[in-house]
Amino acid sequence: HKIGYETAWNLMHLSGSAPGFKVIPDSPDSTSVTTTDGAGLSVSFAYQPTDNVTVSVSTDTAATVEPAELVFTPENYNVPQQVFMLGLDGDNPIELFTITASTESSDPIFDSLTDRWEYTVVR
Repeated sequence: HKIGYETAWNLMHLSGSAPGFKVIPDSPDSTSVTTTDGAGLSVSFAYQPTDNVTVSVSTDTAATVEPAELVFTPENYNVPQQVFMLGLDGDNPIELFTITASTESSDPIFDSLTDRWEYTVVR
């Protein structure tokens, strides 16, 4: 019985955590943007880093994103920061684009993370 109790206690008190991004679109059904009507994403982290985390946000040629860089600290890691995307003019009436976020930090758990989100530009 003691072994079962100790195992249950250890499972209940696991402190492992993944540093993953929390990305929430402005609208739950937001999957596209136009050249005049953009969309936003709120980015934050679920767990506290030990040092600053810089998130570089980029996209391919079909859209722009601003700002291109977000900085999260051990104090504001869970406070959402906005990224705004807007479609660019182009020849195709509908074009897919990918937003990529990658991290840089002296905290090894939060360094070199990458995540991607796909959207569509409707022109």
